[in-house]
Amino acid sequence: MLATGMKSDVGMRRRRNEDSIGVYRHPESDMVLAAVADGLGGHLGGKVASMTVLTKVYAEVMQWVVDGACDDAQWRVWETRLRTFLIDLSNELYDRAQRAHVVRGMGTTLTLAWANAERVCFAHSGDSRAYMLRGGMLRPLTDDHTDAYKPVRAGVASRRVLRYRSEGHLLNDCLCAMKNPVVDTWTLPWSAGDRLMLCSDGLTTMLYEDQIEDILRDVRVPQQCAQWLVEAANRVGGFDNISVAIIDNVPVSSERD
Repeated sequence: MLATGMKSDVGMRRRRNEDSIGVYRHPESDMVLAAVADGLGGHLGGKVASMTVLTKVYAEVMQWVVDGACDDAQWRVWETRLRTFLIDLSNELYDRAQRAHVVRGMGTTLTLAWANAERVCFAHSGDSRAYMLRGGMLRPLTDDHTDAYKPVRAGVASRRVLRYRSEGHLLNDCLCAMKNPVVDTWTLPWSAGDRLMLCSDGLTTMLYEDQIEDILRDVRVPQQCAQWLVEAANRVGGFDNISVAIIDNVPVSSERD
């Protein structure tokens, strides 16, 4: 069984919230889609980009036919479909923005998870992030698509130094702002007791990962946990919009077996 929670907040310094966030249950299966998109390119363009991508992804995934098997081949198909769909959508929105001055330069990050109780398929472009909490330990699942993240990926710098580095927010890849952006897709197994979190960089620029880990470990109700994370980021400045989505892989009690 999957339990979910989400929270998005404008933060303490911004006038508008350009993040878009959603957690959706598939109408004919026990699968869940969660996504966080952080818009950029001005107050109108950023929101248009993040909301449009989220709406289009929802419409695409919710119409997928989910059979009972969900074997290795099916998860590979979903990875490919997500990558192809997002690149094609990004190119379409990029071309549209070139013809409309008011949203020219718009873009959005996107980090999404498509999950059942056995596996999670991810798609990721930009510097929003996904984390897994397992056994009380936080594991990062995504790499930021930024120049500042390259030393971390190479193993010569710590993720911790990125928190307040302004150059860390200069994106190499995101959706809608360029042609043929990089979209990472992959699938991971997970099991009962694991917790998945997706977030915009408004959370990770305010809190260290050990602070995030503490809250994810200690606050068990997913909706309450998302709220606490947002409030913690606001208490230390809330410089940006903050969005958090949580999926819990909940153990099924023996009475329900």
